[in-house]
Amino acid sequence: MYLSFEDWTPFMFVLDRKGLPHGHFIIKVYSHSSSPTDIFAKSHLRSLKIDHSRLKPHEVFDYTPRAVYTGQDIESSLSLLALTPDILDQARSLFRFANLPQIRSAQTAMELTDTQNRFIIDHPLEVIDCLIPNPCIKKKSSPPHLDIFHPETLNRLFHFLNLTPADPELHRYLVTVNDHLELLRSRSKER
Repeated sequence: MYLSFEDWTPFMFVLDRKGLPHGHFIIKVYSHSSSPTDIFAKSHLRSLKIDHSRLKPHEVFDYTPRAVYTGQDIESSLSLLALTPDILDQARSLFRFANLPQIRSAQTAMELTDTQNRFIIDHPLEVIDCLIPNPCIKKKSSPPHLDIFHPETLNRLFHFLNLTPADPELHRYLVTVNDHLELLRSRSKER
């Protein structure tokens, strides 16, 4: 699978309303079966090829002090969601990326608390937005993705992608909201 990195910063007001700490960017990470540079016809985009195979029992995902999961634990949780093979591949690739030592967005998310000091998420798969169906949302939602906005995680992500947030050319390397919406429109016309 290939990961694309999308700048959804115009929607930062949502984080402000929720009182969540952010680093003045929202980067969504999506998983695709083909290269984002081909999908969006933009050769300069940052993308990453990542493993989407079954998680192995010996893979360990440490969220100390809250919990430690093995690949087998995560696979068991995924099996309960009755996901299609495509969504399962996306989930595995996004989960692996969120747990890379250089990124650690899942570990950061597992530490986040709300204003009443309650944890924001209870299980590391919850770091993947739109993976677990929300019965309160009636319309078709976005494909599974990661929302990276925490200051520490954003710093790690920008470093990993060899990008500088202050770079005036930053938008050239990230998919824009308009790019994303245009792709959705073109796919809906194909159906």
